[in-house]
Amino acid sequence: MKKQEDSSSKYHNQEVPSYGSHRYYSAAISSYRDFLKQNIGITNINEETEVEIHIRNNAAITGQKAERLFKSYAEKTLEWSVEDLTDQHGYGYDFLCRDRKNNEFSIEIKGCKEGIDSIRMTKNEWNTSKQKGLNYILYIVSNISSENPAFHRYENPYKLFKDIAEEKKVTSTTMHIKKKIWSDYMALPLSFCRQKDK
Repeated sequence: MKKQEDSSSKYHNQEVPSYGSHRYYSAAISSYRDFLKQNIGITNINEETEVEIHIRNNAAITGQKAERLFKSYAEKTLEWSVEDLTDQHGYGYDFLCRDRKNNEFSIEIKGCKEGIDSIRMTKNEWNTSKQKGLNYILYIVSNISSENPAFHRYENPYKLFKDIAEEKKVTSTTMHIKKKIWSDYMALPLSFCRQKDK
């Protein structure tokens, strides 16, 4: 899909959805697959299973809840100043915090519904931990669905876990539609949109 961005590629077309640029909108995966099959001729698209969708959606919900819980905990209990970077990309951590002595920490948050389970860090998070050392803290928020979530603090997770962490290759595919295409699609009559679902 990234070849769509390359103007010399046979897949490039200014008017079709592309992947990996800003201001794109996520769309229904099945609709995007249909678009690719009909308009570009790509037919070997793997289907995401219901289990994979369920796991991915639950992980996102758990992570967001853990981030909210940590932010409240850091501000009220630790009395830290907190800069929320969860909507930013590329930092390798979720929050930039300062304690009461003005020490600065890069904080990565992971959440677990119950006790601590397997924890995944991206390559960027791992490398950022290595670079920042003791100024990088991994907080695991466990029991996030209970009235008493627990906050587990791990300073310099790279140093703590480098000898036992396993690297696993994970392929993530998302579907994106350019703002213009999305706007054009939304301007179509509702009857046309419903026909696409049949």
